[in-house]
Amino acid sequence: MEKFLVKEFIGEFFTKMYQANKGSNMEVTLRMKNGIIQVYDKDKMTFKDVILIDERPTIDGLVKSLSHDSNS
Repeated sequence: MEKFLVKEFIGEFFTKMYQANKGSNMEVTLRMKNGIIQVYDKDKMTFKDVILIDERPTIDGLVKSLSHDSNS
């Protein structure tokens, strides 16, 4: 499942991620050029990406963008 984070909450995310994982063997990296936060769990040797978005979509906006007449 893809994970998304609105860009305005990056600071709060890093603060809470640090508090929740103090002492664990995790590395969290902000990659603004790629538009992601990359989380590397060194113990499990796994990467997880959090996709950064400008704003949270509304249901109406999402439906409109997926509808046939969205180009009108």
